[in-house]
Amino acid sequence: MAADLTKNNPEIEALFRKYESAPDSYVFAPLADAYRKAGLLEEAVEICRKGLRRHPEYPSGHVVEGKCHFDVGKLDESEASFRKVLELDQNNLVALKYLGMIQAGRGRLDEAGRYFRNILELDPENREIKGMLDDIREVEQPSTPVRREPAEKDEDFEGEPIHLGGEEELEDDLATTTLADIYAAQGFDQKAARIYREVLRNQPGNEDVRRKLRALEGAEESEAPPPAGEEAPHA
Repeated sequence: MAADLTKNNPEIEALFRKYESAPDSYVFAPLADAYRKAGLLEEAVEICRKGLRRHPEYPSGHVVEGKCHFDVGKLDESEASFRKVLELDQNNLVALKYLGMIQAGRGRLDEAGRYFRNILELDPENREIKGMLDDIREVEQPSTPVRREPAEKDEDFEGEPIHLGGEEELEDDLATTTLADIYAAQGFDQKAARIYREVLRNQPGNEDVRRKLRALEGAEESEAPPPAGEEAPHA
C-alpha cells in the first residue's frame, strides 16, 4: 500500500526519493508526516524510529511520532514523545496542545488547563485553544453552551507545510473528539456518544472513535431498564 501511494502521489514520491538518496537527513520527518496524513501510520512510525535513532535531538521527529501514536490511541507513547519534545523545545505549541488533549481525555482537567493556558501565554489569539478551555469550564461548571468562532486552521508539520494531493486538511476533529472524551470521563455518556457519532459521520474510518462509541453504547445497554412486562432480575 505504501509503495502504491508513493507512486500515485507526486509529493510523497518526491519526499521518498529524497529520503532514499539521503537516509541520514532530516527529511524522514516530513515523509513520516505525509504517510501519517495518508493513514499509513505503521509506515510513519517505522520511519520516525529509524530517523530518531540517527537524530534523537530533533524535536520535529518526536512531534510526528507523537501524532502517530495519538492517532492510533496509544496515549502513553504519545505523551512520552511530546514530553521529549518539551525537553528539547519547552515552548513547542504542538506538544503543549497534544499533551493538553491527552490529559483532558483522561479527565485530568486541571493539568489540561495548565497546558492550554501555557499556549495562550505564547499565542494569546489562539481561538482553538480558547475553545478547548471553554469546553473544560463547561464540564467543570455546566452552564449555557459557549458560542465560539472556529479555529483558523490546525497546525501543520513544523517546517514546510505538507498537503497531500493538492488538498489542504480543512479541519482537525481532534478538538471535537477531545470534548467527547472529557464528557465520557465525567460520566456524561449520552453527550459523548452524540459527539462520537458526529465525528464518525465525517470520518467513517476512524476506528478509535468507533471503539469508544461501542464501549459507550454497551454501557447504555447494560443500564437500560427491562422491557415493559418484564421484571428486572433480583440481585
